[in-house]
Order: sequence, then structure tokens, then C-alpha cells
Amino acid sequence: MRFRLFSVPEGTATWRVLTALVLVFLPFSLFSAGLLTLTRIVFNPGGASVGESLHILGSVLSSGILHELGHWAAAGPGVRISAITTTPGMATVRIRFSPEPAAGSPRWVRMMLGGAAANLLLAGTLLALHPRLGTWAMYYIFLHLLTAGLNLVPFRTAATGPTDGWLLWQGLRGRLAVGIGGASVFKVHSDHSAMKGGADHGEGADEEAL
Repeated sequence: MRFRLFSVPEGTATWRVLTALVLVFLPFSLFSAGLLTLTRIVFNPGGASVGESLHILGSVLSSGILHELGHWAAAGPGVRISAITTTPGMATVRIRFSPEPAAGSPRWVRMMLGGAAANLLLAGTLLALHPRLGTWAMYYIFLHLLTAGLNLVPFRTAATGPTDGWLLWQGLRGRLAVGIGGASVFKVHSDHSAMKGGADHGEGADEEAL
């Protein structure tokens, strides 16, 4: 079950959409950052600073927002965000698009992979620049890699709902099943037409035309 947090009317300014995404991700990010900071303090008293806590918050917040923006960018031109939804407890956030690409289509596959691709792109860039950026970059690298990895693994739970990997697998499996079913129906129809053509060529030709 998913709950609609924000409806996004057509023509809504991009900055309003981005603000809505920040507001949606902020509570979970604050909770996660606080939990990670507390864990660090417990295992390394005096090791956690205000700056590190802010970087942890920034890495959690940016990984979720960038993931959804990656989906949006990969969906291509002419597609807009129509709603922002979440699961009970705000464990996961998902955006809805209008028009929605057909499940299993190349555009849909690109859209589903766009979120993880955005996370991996940022993590790879920071990893390459890490020696010059300092240790703070490791928080962002780790959280973005974790976000991409978890979303690519196909699983579904009551708390989180389906991951991108699960939706991708189901969509491609459904597309493949339709393709195989269509091919089977075509073969049966062709065989039947050939048999009809052997008995009465004129009737078989009319049926094939229809």
C-alpha cells in the first residue's frame, strides 16, 4: 500500500517539485543521520563532529533525491512528475509520471534504471576525486552505492514495497510472456490457415486476409 503525499498539477514549477522531494525525504534522512551519528559516537566517543553529522545527513538526503531525479531524467522529454507517494512509515518514496511509459518498453526500462545510474555516476565521480576531496566524500560514496545496490536487487517487502529491480523484473517478464504468447497464437493461426488452404484455397485466402 502506498500513500500519496503530494499531487503535482500540470505546469508546476520545477523548484516546487524539488522542494516537495526535499520535504518528503527530510524526515527519514534526519532519522537515519541521527542513528548513524549515534552509532559512531557509541563506538568511537569523541570521534563524531558536527561537520561529519551534516555530511551524513547530506549523503542520505542527496542519495534519495538524486535517485528519483535520475528516474525523471531517464524518462525523457515530455514526461512530468504527477505525484509523490510513500509507504507506511515513509520507508521508501516513489514518484509517479505522466504520461506513464508502458511497462517493459525501452523507455520504461531506461526510466527504471535511471535512478541507480544517477547514484552510480555521482559515486564514481566522487571516488575518482576522493584523494583531493578528503574523507567526507566517503559518506556520499557509500550511501549512493548502497542506494543503487539496494534498488537494483529484486525484492519486495511490506515495509518498503517493491524495489526498482523487482519492478524491472516483473515488467520484463510480463513483456516476454506477451511476446511468447503472441508468437504462439500467430503460429497456431498460420498452421490453421495452411490446413484450410489445402482444403479450399479460396476460403483460406479470405481468412488470412481477415
